Amino acid sequence: MKEKNIEIVRDIEDKFKKANCVILTNFQGLSVNKMALLRKQLKQNNAEYRILKNTLLSIASKNLNLDSFLPQFLGPTAVVFGMGDEILICKTLTKFIKENEKLKIKIGLVSGKILSADDLRSISTIPSKEILLTKLAGILYSCTGSLVLVLNGPLQALINLLINLLHAKIKKDEGGKNG
Repeated sequence: MKEKNIEIVRDIEDKFKKANCVILTNFQGLSVNKMALLRKQLKQNNAEYRILKNTLLSIASKNLNLDSFLPQFLGPTAVVFGMGDEILICKTLTKFIKENEKLKIKIGLVSGKILSADDLRSISTIPSKEILLTKLAGILYSCTGSLVLVLNGPLQALINLLINLLHAKIKKDEGGKNG
């Protein structure tokens, strides 16, 4: 293998290792302008979209023991290497595919798990990490407020009981003085 190709394979392997999301696509029929638009959208989510030779992808996949990827290296293949939020990357790609049906997902690797195109589409329906964390914070906040009320209830009841006993004692003492 040529020195240049060896370097490209190393680069591909490095990207596979660093990325938390790798998605193989078939871009046949996609115009250059559409591809540039997709690259721009993915870049906003800390992902890159690269067209790579199947033979080089195949070698890198074998070196990384990603045998499930090997049958996918037929026809034009471009790869999404995602370093950002996997959900947002899947959402971006799925939305783009809805608008540009020529682009097809082949297979993906998300957080170390190999996923089908259907699995990746399912991931795109999950709210982003930011939204999920916001919802979790809201739930935790409301739980702490409820906890304070629950814990405060018995204490408040005890205080009311003591006040009532004090009033009863005062009335009894006043009744004894007047009588």
